[in-house]
Amino acid sequence: MPSPIESIIVNGMNNKKTSFLIFIYLGMSSVLYGQNLLDKEISLDPFKGTVGEVLNEISGKGSFSFSYSNQIDVGRKVVLKKGSNTVRAWLDEIFGSGTIDYVISKNKIILKPHNKTAHSRTDTLSSQDRYTISGYVRDANTGEELIGVNVVIKELISVGASTNAYGFYSITIPNGNYTVASQFIGYEAKSVAIELKQNTKLDFIIKESATELGVVEVSAEKEDANITNLKME
Repeated sequence: MPSPIESIIVNGMNNKKTSFLIFIYLGMSSVLYGQNLLDKEISLDPFKGTVGEVLNEISGKGSFSFSYSNQIDVGRKVVLKKGSNTVRAWLDEIFGSGTIDYVISKNKIILKPHNKTAHSRTDTLSSQDRYTISGYVRDANTGEELIGVNVVIKELISVGASTNAYGFYSITIPNGNYTVASQFIGYEAKSVAIELKQNTKLDFIIKESATELGVVEVSAEKEDANITNLKME
């Protein structure tokens, strides 16, 4: 017969083993549950709509939910053929394999842009050489610097600058081929094509627009004899 002390030691060891096994079981169950969410078979009819709509369709049939950040373009249009696939296979078809990370949290699949994908555009832009186009805009007749002239890059939406109090402008953009244009009310628009591969000085000499005033003719019609003139006295 073991002594009371020996029984306590043995029971304590057994309890530790039991707790350890329960901990492993719960951990494995959580992992397996997460894997089961992605391995669930989902049948879809032919689908044509947005990414957000198809995610709602899949989550509704799978009895789970999706969570995602605004980096996921849920407004993008997708077309899917009728079929039966795992959730993972559908997601790979929607987003492209390896572009999105799938993280399981309880009864939810969290969609996160893969690190390389999320930063690829930013890395590309930051790795490009950037140069500055700058110069003055002057009146062709007087040589005076013009204030408030818009200088824009036609190939880049919303990229441009206005001349300051000295008629000077400056725009910094990635290297490439561009059309730089000046726009100013009362003056002719002017465009210059450039290959930007170093800091470039580009002045604009612009002319006033030639405006012609039309001739206005005023004519009086002969009074109709059948019209009676009324005179208030």
